Amino acid sequence: MVLVKKLNGEVEQFKRKKLIQSMLRSGASRQMALEVITKIKPILKDGVTTKKIYHEAFRILKRMDYSTASRYDLKRALMFLSHEGYAFE
Repeated sequence: MVLVKKLNGEVEQFKRKKLIQSMLRSGASRQMALEVITKIKPILKDGVTTKKIYHEAFRILKRMDYSTASRYDLKRALMFLSHEGYAFE
């Protein structure tokens, strides 16, 4: 069981399914998502931040399929556009 630190400071168990679902929503195939999960295993240690996991997943997706990676990065881009730094809901 790996504990990850979320952006809000909370600590929770790493949920592989959650990461896979976010990549699938971005248009990645299940095979691509599983390959990303396999490639990020070395960084999955207690205390790793969700931001680091996200950046690593994005980097790997970008090499596999740039358009899927762009969609995966859309949430971060929208947060950047918000003048108050809050996510659009």
